[in-house]
Amino acid sequence: MFSCVLSQDDGCVCSVCQVLFIYIDINDDDNLRVLEFFGLKPEECPTLRVIKLEEDLVKYRPASLDLSVSGIQQFVQDYLDGKLKVCVHG
Repeated sequence: MFSCVLSQDDGCVCSVCQVLFIYIDINDDDNLRVLEFFGLKPEECPTLRVIKLEEDLVKYRPASLDLSVSGIQQFVQDYLDGKLKVCVHG
């Protein structure tokens, strides 16, 4: 899925190249601690977040949970354009 977000016929759009995508397999109990670290719960998955690692974790969530290629691209672009508000919870 994420390779589709990154690959474009006209070359890299660069907006998605400015973030790191990670996939967390929530069916593996060992990964539940990773979800907890990011303030997420298994029942919220699948989901997307942009997480900025600064002194504190700064999290951004999409306005809608459109997990299509275009939805993920729009979410990343909205983040880069400063259109997203900081998410206080999860």
